[in-house]
Amino acid sequence: MSHSSPSIQLKQQNIKEELKDQFNQFEKPRRQLASTNPPIKRSILLLGPTKSGKTTLANVLKDPFYIPPYAKVGSSENQSPTVTSIECYTSTHITVNIVEIPGAMLNNEQNMTQIDEACTKLGVTQFNRVCVCASFESGILETDIELFERLIKHFGEERIKPYLSFILTRCESKDEESRANITEDSNKDYKFSRVMHWFDRRIHFTGALNPVDWDRANEGAILDQFKSVCKDRRRFLEFIERNPGIESFNIQSPKERSSLISSFRSNLSINSTLGKCEIIEQAIENYRNKFQSIMLNHDPLPDNTDEQKVLAVLNLEVISEICESYPTIHGDESYNLTIEQTNGTIKAKTIWGVLNGLVTFSQLLFITDRNQVAINASIVIEDEPRFPHRGILLDTDRRFLTVTVIKQHLDMMAYNKFNVLHWRLAGDQYWTLESEQYSNLTQDVPWTDYVYTPEHVKEIIEYARIRGIRIVPELNTPGYVGALSQFSIDCDSELTHKKDNYEQRVLLDPTKEKAYSFLEIILKEINQKFQNESYIHLGMNRIYSKDCMSTIDIQEFMNKTNMTDGTDLMAYHLSKMLEITRKLEVKAMVWQDVWDAGVKLPPEVVIEIWKNTSLVSEAQSWSTYLSKAIHEGYEVILAAPFNLSMLSYRKWSASDSIIDSEFYKWYNIDLFTDFIGNETIRERLIGGEAILDEKSVDATNSLKRFWPRAAVVAEKLWSVSNMNTMEDPLARFYVHGSRIHELLKS
Repeated sequence: MSHSSPSIQLKQQNIKEELKDQFNQFEKPRRQLASTNPPIKRSILLLGPTKSGKTTLANVLKDPFYIPPYAKVGSSENQSPTVTSIECYTSTHITVNIVEIPGAMLNNEQNMTQIDEACTKLGVTQFNRVCVCASFESGILETDIELFERLIKHFGEERIKPYLSFILTRCESKDEESRANITEDSNKDYKFSRVMHWFDRRIHFTGALNPVDWDRANEGAILDQFKSVCKDRRRFLEFIERNPGIESFNIQSPKERSSLISSFRSNLSINSTLGKCEIIEQAIENYRNKFQSIMLNHDPLPDNTDEQKVLAVLNLEVISEICESYPTIHGDESYNLTIEQTNGTIKAKTIWGVLNGLVTFSQLLFITDRNQVAINASIVIEDEPRFPHRGILLDTDRRFLTVTVIKQHLDMMAYNKFNVLHWRLAGDQYWTLESEQYSNLTQDVPWTDYVYTPEHVKEIIEYARIRGIRIVPELNTPGYVGALSQFSIDCDSELTHKKDNYEQRVLLDPTKEKAYSFLEIILKEINQKFQNESYIHLGMNRIYSKDCMSTIDIQEFMNKTNMTDGTDLMAYHLSKMLEITRKLEVKAMVWQDVWDAGVKLPPEVVIEIWKNTSLVSEAQSWSTYLSKAIHEGYEVILAAPFNLSMLSYRKWSASDSIIDSEFYKWYNIDLFTDFIGNETIRERLIGGEAILDEKSVDATNSLKRFWPRAAVVAEKLWSVSNMNTMEDPLARFYVHGSRIHELLKS
């Protein structure tokens, strides 16, 4: 740097003191928060061309007061690979190992192996993030894009994609609007857009104090820059802090990498320690078929293949040594998966954990550049679900779904580790569930094929059971009973958006005791069909309104029984339905509406929350309902934030480059936002469901509307609690979505 006059040096000293004060104020709450959380360690790999600001970024992460040399960007770049360890604070105390690879080592494809060798030599081979840098001052050149493509090719797109981040350095003078414009322009640029999808179309901005402004003691500029530097540094460290929920990216030397890939044949030997177990045997057969299907489209291994590099055996170990018949809500679904060159092992306490391990194993297969199927031969995974209830709602009351379509949904559910099919049965338009005692119920169905016979129901239950999926049946009362005209009442007509159209509000007539006798028989039949399920969903998302209570029969009934309002009427209906479920020795689930109406529910009833301000104008936020229900002692299932009916078109956010669509909102939510309570109370949230509440969804489009969109919900309900941002897993969803589309075609 240039020599400064005494007056400039004095100004610099004053500026430095002010910067320290600012930083201490900025850092104090983080240090206090960090003291309450356990420390963590992260490792990042910095890659990029020469003059891309990697060294400056590493120094700023270590010291936000760092001032780059008074020269062109990149002149200070390290000429040899380096590793730097820094200590800092986010929500916890975090140690970050930063490995920087000089741009000169990345100039051609042959040099790519030097990355592996350098990391191995430095002793850091596992990374949480792989960060590719470019400088705003130098601009993003065609040669930079070619380098990015070489990196992707070297590491393998599927393998590296979940870990990649793009960083634009030297942006300390750019405000939020300028950055949003940079991001949008970059994504629209033809050349740049071909690589941006690898980085979630997101740009991380970083900067440093400008040496020119520092030499001139330009106080205003320096203070503004420092605010920007601290903000960017905090954002980036918080990004690094987040746990991606997957194993670290493992760097290996070329020789080691070759030895850590096993080839794969479809005749893989899969052995179970349980001996004879129908569910395990069926699962093995199902996955053999999947493997055969994969191999059909790819080349076989050559005759001279080294058998020591072929995965030959997959062992399935069930610690409990019990072959259970049906899954239960609190069954252990955890598993450990290990792959070691020629042998693999899935170890679990129960057969349900083994099924989850097989799903993961099937998703670890990848295609080599020789168009052959392979799997990484050094894998250790320990996995378990966050919630015991992870479901989707299929509504066959409004639109009939064929048995074939329901089975396809069950296949997709198993492939995404959903474990509950919430099946809303007949009632409103037509009664499509065949009854043994009331055979005339289905006589008004316009097509004879649109009826679920006992054999159909048994077939669906069995198909789900083999895949480790429970089925919770729903009989929705007192609403949605239009098909039961002899037991229902028309509560006036409610206008919809079109003045010439109306929707009848048909509800069960609570004055007719025969209605409850009928429902007891129907629920008994349902319980017999679903005899191994401990829950029945009683619906109740329509309640008795003033229109219903204005009828003479109901007014007389309410006067006779000392009822004063709709809450009393709903409490009566609930009590009658719970009498039935207690006789059947099953537990009840209900939609939140009956609870919203002020009816006191017994503590064993599970509440399912579907309302949110985005769906019902007078509703509160789903998080408010969740907190209230949990603190009142109820177990809760959350459907409101996972409504797949809320389909948004792509639009750009002014403050972020991520596309602001419902796809991101499903994943980015924090299920316990603004929640106050300990872990024991939080355990009352037992899970969630993806719902698609649309009359236009039928057998022709149901699968397309659910999948792969519901996979985001599956990930949210399975993964650890701190997985609240879409930035980490987006790349995996691109790959996983492709797999789902292929499975739906087959």
